[in-house]
Amino acid sequence: MEETTIVVVDDHPLFHKGMVNMLDMEPGYIIFRQASNDAESCYDSRLHPKIAEVDIYLPGMNGQQVTH
Repeated sequence: MEETTIVVVDDHPLFHKGMVNMLDMEPGYIIFRQASNDAESCYDSRLHPKIAEVDIYLPGMNGQQVTH
């Protein structure tokens, strides 16, 4: 089974931690980048994550700008 790579960028601590904990318990998912704001995310398209969970309302840039 191919592993699904995930980036999690969310500034709400409770949601962020819950999302990461939930995905860590699921087989086949690897979280290889986490951030709580746009500056930390350092989103790099060369990483080619299969899934990017990005909060739409981040401080600084919004989620669309971060993933664009």
